[in-house]
Amino acid sequence: MLRGKRLSGRLAVLIVAILGLSAWDSPARADGDFFTNLKDNFELHGYGEAQQIWRNENFVKGYHVASLRNRLDLQPSGQLIKDLGAGPIQNLSINYFMEVRGGYEGAYSIINDRFGDRPTGFSGTGTSPFQRPIVTGAGVALLKAFGYKVKQFRGYGARSFAFPDPVAPNEHFLIPCQGCTNTNVSQADLEFERDDSNRDYYPVREAYLDFNWDMFGQNLIRLGKQQTVWGKADFFRLQDIVNPVDFGQHFFIEPFEDTRIPQLTLWYQHRFGDVGAALQDVAGNIVWNFDQFVPVGLGQSGQPWAVEFGDAKRAFAFNNGLFTNGLCGGAPGCNGNNINFALDKEHTPQWRIRNSGIGTKWDWEIPQGVRFAFTDYWGIRDVPGFVNTRLNTTTAFNPACPTFATITGGAVPGKNVFTPGGVPVTVVRPNQIHLKPGVRPDTFIDNCTFGGEIQIYYKKVNTMGLSADYFEPKTGLVFRAESSWTHNASLTDTNSLTLQSKDDILAYVLGVDLPHFIKFLNPDRTFFSSFQLFETYYPGGHDTQGGRRGLITGNNDFTLTAFTQTHYYRDQIIPLLFVAYGTQGTDATIGGDTEWLINDHWSARLGIDAFLGKSNVHDLATFATFCKITPSCAQGKPFQPFSETAFGAGHEQAGGAERNVMDEFWTRVRYRF
Repeated sequence: MLRGKRLSGRLAVLIVAILGLSAWDSPARADGDFFTNLKDNFELHGYGEAQQIWRNENFVKGYHVASLRNRLDLQPSGQLIKDLGAGPIQNLSINYFMEVRGGYEGAYSIINDRFGDRPTGFSGTGTSPFQRPIVTGAGVALLKAFGYKVKQFRGYGARSFAFPDPVAPNEHFLIPCQGCTNTNVSQADLEFERDDSNRDYYPVREAYLDFNWDMFGQNLIRLGKQQTVWGKADFFRLQDIVNPVDFGQHFFIEPFEDTRIPQLTLWYQHRFGDVGAALQDVAGNIVWNFDQFVPVGLGQSGQPWAVEFGDAKRAFAFNNGLFTNGLCGGAPGCNGNNINFALDKEHTPQWRIRNSGIGTKWDWEIPQGVRFAFTDYWGIRDVPGFVNTRLNTTTAFNPACPTFATITGGAVPGKNVFTPGGVPVTVVRPNQIHLKPGVRPDTFIDNCTFGGEIQIYYKKVNTMGLSADYFEPKTGLVFRAESSWTHNASLTDTNSLTLQSKDDILAYVLGVDLPHFIKFLNPDRTFFSSFQLFETYYPGGHDTQGGRRGLITGNNDFTLTAFTQTHYYRDQIIPLLFVAYGTQGTDATIGGDTEWLINDHWSARLGIDAFLGKSNVHDLATFATFCKITPSCAQGKPFQPFSETAFGAGHEQAGGAERNVMDEFWTRVRYRF
């Protein structure tokens, strides 16, 4: 974070320089026609808004206020230099833009029985599929043993196999998760929408300078904190990967322009114009993202809109200390330095030149009217990879384990041999385990481990993308296609001793947009409708047993989306409906809203969102033996390594992980200026 503070300091210098230069006045400045001043060119736009969310369970029961978000967004902009000419550089202009967005989430102070540092009972926050108060089980016994207030925890995961999940932001971790983002953000920060995704620059979202000039064509340099938007798909990030996205801000219900995390970036564009007879309006772009790396935002458990994996991350970071200390019972050497049972550390890349991202984008059009965009980006993938760094191996649950593998490296009591909870284990690294021929990695992990140390890593990858769109002038139809290929990405795979596999990712979106009438619904205005088909495919990946083992997302999955909107009452009333359906998890999100444009400044929206789906189970990996000794999870079977807890939600790509408890109504009143 020290490097992040230095970068934010440099951004502050840039902001001061912008304002100082724009206000600067001198005789030399006054004599130049190309200079402009702050008074003549300064513009201030923005908005203030208040949003409320009422959450419930299947629109039947459990209604409660889940969010009281208030924001003020200021967007100053202007021009510093206009039409300067110097040698081959002509028509140079320099413009600036800033966006400062501060927010206040009132839920923590107003609805403090459910949110904040002192919840008074089972909060119901978060997004696990079957939230219920924790009343029994080993987790409850450990909470009580260490003096925790049980009512301030909820059960993360399926009802049959839930782990304690802390709701209060200030909950004490017995073993702090090293470097883990968004696991210990304070209530004071969360109230003002400040977390590890935006901490370095808050409340500044964007601040950049635009340099435009003519030299062998049109040129643009944009320098500063900005959003780089690539691609033609809605909701899906195939080419749009330069900036991470914070899904902890109302999931994907909010537009990407509001949830994308701006980065310090240098963007250069040169417009070549027409090149020969075959290529029209050619433009080349180079992007260098030199900001501190920020992973995708998942939210923190206890926030109004932490997504399922955000809940899981904090729950397993907390339970690592709870189970390590509880099972070890103070035995010599049996502590977090030598043995762990869940998430122990997150390796967030530090600021270095080699950790920056660089990419290029080329746009062109052919005479037939098809517009293309090719992208190539080399940077750190913002999706976390979970890795088993050490495994607690044991023969206590299956006496045949010695026939499954040979373990090298030796065993030293007090150093890597312990008996947590009365279970004899030897702690080893995955590369010390040599499986016998025909033994699958998941067979060994499910039968012969009792937890393990999990750490999060991020990997630098190369992603190439190609997209195209075509507007058919007679019908108004727009056809869109976008594709991407990511080489050698790290994927979470339970059929691996390390919980990881390396594979390519192929993805594409096919879309069509069309204006059309539905006369009986709106005889005066057209509807605008859009349909998309999205597929992700892992050509070298594998899953077995109906997708319950192997890649936690399945080897390939399809998502279908659709939305439609129209206008009523002199275009002041704008209703919208949308649906997203995922084939891998058989899950869906259905919702919509109606916006009322009261006048040029005021607007109001009323929305509704429903999350649908079913339980999807997956191999529990190092947690399988915990399931075996938990009667509700074992279900009377001698070996039951599957549950929705932990990795089952990976199948639910279209919102199913939020089902049953995140259905909501929401309102938003906004004043624009």
